[in-house]
Amino acid sequence: MSDRQLTFDRIKQSEAYADRAARVLPSDMRFSVGTGCSIVFVSVWCLLVLVIGGNSAGMAARSPFSSSIGSIVPALMFLVGIVFLANLIYQTAQYSKAPTQATAAIVVSKHSRGRGEYSRNFITLEFEDGRRHEFTIRNEERAALVGVGDEGVAFTRFDVFLAFDRVP
Repeated sequence: MSDRQLTFDRIKQSEAYADRAARVLPSDMRFSVGTGCSIVFVSVWCLLVLVIGGNSAGMAARSPFSSSIGSIVPALMFLVGIVFLANLIYQTAQYSKAPTQATAAIVVSKHSRGRGEYSRNFITLEFEDGRRHEFTIRNEERAALVGVGDEGVAFTRFDVFLAFDRVP
């Protein structure tokens, strides 16, 4: 048996893994609030484009120098808004349907992208089947608690990292 397999067997025999179903997880309200705000923004965007498009089409009809550009641009803006809105609704539905998973994992990479206030933290986890997946850590405190080489139980939902219980 390889060292890697022994590591995953040790994680699965740990108390943290045995208690994973009873673990109270922090909610990821930022996902829900952020998505809700985005949906409201895009809905307002689409309504404004319809109003502006309706007004510009009315003015274009009165102008002798009008072209179809006056009605095409708002229509394209509206279409982009609808596609974006549909994507947000789809992602929210996927997240709400997804079960919370507690899986034995090893932290193989941790990094941040961006600068200062606008930086985002990422973590790459390796699972027992050899699959690796990168997750965004949306909470600075959670990011500080996880380091490269940590072994334990990872709690994820859809593609959102919720928590990590380190196994000694």
